[in-house]
Amino acid sequence: MLQKAIKNQPFGDNIYPSYACFAYERMMPKLNTENPEVREYFCKVGQYWVKEFGIDGWRLDVASEIDDGFWRAFRKSVKSVNPDAILIGEVWESAGHWLQGDIFDSTL
Repeated sequence: MLQKAIKNQPFGDNIYPSYACFAYERMMPKLNTENPEVREYFCKVGQYWVKEFGIDGWRLDVASEIDDGFWRAFRKSVKSVNPDAILIGEVWESAGHWLQGDIFDSTL
């Protein structure tokens, strides 16, 4: 099964895409989260899952690779649907910056 997945990748082992990648993963293009259209799209995704499916919150991996303004907008958007929804950011460094009440509720 793994070999089949590897065969289906758009790039060979030594071929890299011509676009910037997120977290060095060539299958994940890096998006400009400062772009208002990108922010709006992902904020709507955050709201959708909370509103339509009643999820209790989000675990946000590799959170420190995304700009703070994006996370503040995402928080405001999700909390507008459910103020009790929890936002947990994966942050490997000191978490104080992320826990001021305007970005995440917790980190891991």
